[in-house]
Order: sequence, then C-alpha cells, then structure tokens
Amino acid sequence: MNIRIVADSACDLPKNLVEEMNIDIMPVPITDGTTNYKDGIDITPDVMYKNMKEGIIYKTSQIPLADYIEKYTYYAENNIPMLSVVMSSGISSSSKTSQMAINVVKELYPNAPIYSVDSKCCSLGHGFAAYMLAKSANAGHNIDTLLELLDFIQNNMVSTASLDDLKYVARGGRLPNVVAMIANTLNIKPFLNADDGSLHLSDRVRGVKKMYKKYIEILKDRIETTDLKNSQIWLEKSDDEEMLLTLRDTIKEDFGLTNDNFILGTIGPIIGAHIGPGSMCMFFMKNPIPDIYF
Repeated sequence: MNIRIVADSACDLPKNLVEEMNIDIMPVPITDGTTNYKDGIDITPDVMYKNMKEGIIYKTSQIPLADYIEKYTYYAENNIPMLSVVMSSGISSSSKTSQMAINVVKELYPNAPIYSVDSKCCSLGHGFAAYMLAKSANAGHNIDTLLELLDFIQNNMVSTASLDDLKYVARGGRLPNVVAMIANTLNIKPFLNADDGSLHLSDRVRGVKKMYKKYIEILKDRIETTDLKNSQIWLEKSDDEEMLLTLRDTIKEDFGLTNDNFILGTIGPIIGAHIGPGSMCMFFMKNPIPDIYF
C-alpha cells in the first residue's frame, strides 16, 4: 500500500492539486478575536483580506495535539502508511506537536507505519513539498526515498516573498509601527527570504516596477539549471490577481516561458494573516528534481 501524505492547510496547495495527489489536509485554527475558524473550512482568503483592510486583526494557532492524535490514530488503526508533512519549525511549533502525537499513537500501535517530518518550507513552498512527496509516494516509493526527496527539495528550493504594506506585520507585533509607517510613506516593498524555513528580511525596493524587477533578479541569481523551460515556478498572491498575472507575464517574457511553466495559487489565511493583502510569493528549484523519485 502506498504511503498517504498528510499536510496542514498552511501549505496553501490549490484544491485541484490536493485532489490530484489525494493529499489529506488538516485545517489550522485562526481567530479574529471573537470568532474561531478552521482554515479552508469556514473562512476563505477573500473574506479575510477584505476584513484585514477594514482593520480586523487575525491571529493563528497550531493544530491541537488532540487533532493530530485523532488523525494519526485513524491511519494506525487501519495500518495505512502515512507521512505527515508539517509546517516549518521556523515559523511554528507544529512539528513538535505532530511528533508528540506520533509518539502517543505509537504507544498503542508500535508497528504502525506512521511518520511526521518538518517541511522546513512555507506556504506554497510547503505545498510544493507535499505535492512532490505525494507524487513520489503514489509511484510506490518507500519512506526512506521520500525523506531523501524532501532533503533534496529543502536544499534546492528558493522561497521569496514581497509585502505591500508593513502595517499588517506591525499589527501582529513583529515590527514597530513607526518603521512600518515610514516604509509605507516611502513606498518601500520589503522582500522576505524563507529558504531555511524561517522568515528573513532579504531586500527592499521602492515602487511596484522595481518589485517586479527584483523577482527577475532573484530568479537569474539563484537558478542553477540551464533548462528552465522544463522547470516550474510556483507563484501565489494574497488578494491581487492582476498583480500575480503581471508577475507571471513579466517572467514569461524575460525567460521565454509559457503558462505551462507556472503553478498559480493563493496565500491562505494562516500565512496571509501575518503578511497581509498585496503580498506575493515565488518558489522554484535551483536544480530540477531527479526522475528517480517518480
């Protein structure tokens, strides 16, 4: 029996790709201070971003231990091989909670083929990892091969994001309000790097045109394969579809690519609650994944 991939909803994987690979998605909790929601079940990105613009502050929390135990017990009871690909430990403590749940379930089912792993990836980068692991698992590969594949992905993935308005980061207590005010006044667009699974301020540009140029610059500087036309670039936006398509078309024109070279997605509520409307992310592999994994 093939290994089933489980991932939390913060992976932001588009629904069609989730269904294609039969990935089991666990919803992450989020609240606006008065109402508690489950990501992907009773709150959507569109609603959240609209509310954020109106001043509502959202806060996220990790999936409860009991939820992990319930999920993993199902797989253990039915002797279904499972690999849970968890949100990066650089932005959440979910990987520790997930492993704790594995240990609890293993006490009752010591031979159960259930595993948990830290994705060390964020948002759609996490989704990319889950998708590729599911693709490899569906091809019949064992847990050792899947862990090798994840290691390759972690060592080759480039993860970058641009923010439109720093006030959302400041609202969450991650930046002084005065810094956000100055940056917004000067129309500064900060770039974040998350290659190691943690968020780091990597650069800043002034204005939208320079923002697009910075994405091109990052691609040219970080890509190592000479066969980009057979590669994929995964892009996502928070709430501005036009901005995302402009970025895609700018990359297409500069590198001579087609729409088939891109996967487009939406930054979901869990990551979006911290970086806000007007944000975009880009993920790509410096080197292509070897065919042996599929």
